Amino acid sequence: MSEQIESIDFAVAAYREEGVWQVVELVHDVLTDVPGLAAALRRFPGDGGAIGMVAIDEDFFVIVRVAGPQVRILLSDITAAEEWELASSAVDELGLPEPDADEDEPAPAGDLDILGDLGMVAMDMGVLLDDLELYPDEMLSDIARRLGFGPLFDEARDWPLRSEIYVDRAMASIRLGGHHRRKSRSRPPFRAHSRPGGRRRRDHEPHARFARRHRS
Repeated sequence: MSEQIESIDFAVAAYREEGVWQVVELVHDVLTDVPGLAAALRRFPGDGGAIGMVAIDEDFFVIVRVAGPQVRILLSDITAAEEWELASSAVDELGLPEPDADEDEPAPAGDLDILGDLGMVAMDMGVLLDDLELYPDEMLSDIARRLGFGPLFDEARDWPLRSEIYVDRAMASIRLGGHHRRKSRSRPPFRAHSRPGGRRRRDHEPHARFARRHRS
């Protein structure tokens, strides 16, 4: 688990307080599974709940949205559940079978309309996830921009971090500032259509992902 935690590129919570978006970074020890992430998100005083965005290993992302007892989930690539515990937890919470490495192709799982009422409808989400050239953080940045907190998201994602954690750990946030910058990754000038660990990127088949919608 420690190696998987270290592979988290970033994790942020976004919520609206008195109509104004707030974005903070989540401590990584609340990201072991979806129930833990949801519990952390419930502690933020947002109008209408909070949204968690987690990108892992430049490979996939998970969005979890909580509002009271309701938990909605979107996993960008169901085959990530073969290797990553957070992705496996998302698949379990969605009530879907674990992916079969020999049969399942990379595709999203969960609720494509998870942010529809905030400005990112299911069709737009599907089109974004079909873009094979984008990294998970770039997709999440575009989502944040469409929802209205793009600059705050980019700042929380890229800001140098200080290891000091808020005394109130229940808020599950890390103070931004200081001198410790998260490790940088060199990226190729183009996105190869292959995945770490031998997982294949999905073929470009627009709207095929709608077969895996969140079960009501």
